[in-house]
Amino acid sequence: MKKCVGSLMIVLLILGLGLLVGCQEPNESDIVKKARLVGQENIELKKQVKKQDQAIQEQKDLLEQCRQEVVKGQEESTDTGAKMLEIASKAATEAENLRIENEKLKAHIRELESKAPKP
Repeated sequence: MKKCVGSLMIVLLILGLGLLVGCQEPNESDIVKKARLVGQENIELKKQVKKQDQAIQEQKDLLEQCRQEVVKGQEESTDTGAKMLEIASKAATEAENLRIENEKLKAHIRELESKAPKP
């Protein structure tokens, strides 16, 4: 009976070890599968990060272009404003000159009328 119990123990021990070894193989393959999935996910995430970086760079480039256009517009506006002021100044000077000439002509007309014989 001792031999049977000993043999039974050895058989159970071998079966137990066999089960442990058998269970570890799927766990290792599961680990490998998970590692592959994580690796693929990392690759996809890197691609997404790269696309986002490119999109951010494009937005930065567009922002810089807009800033340059704003500066150019401000410069043109300043130039236009200065030209408008110059034109207004010239117009005011010309209007003053015309007013003075008009006064002189009116005075001359009065002088001629006073010298002219009355009918």
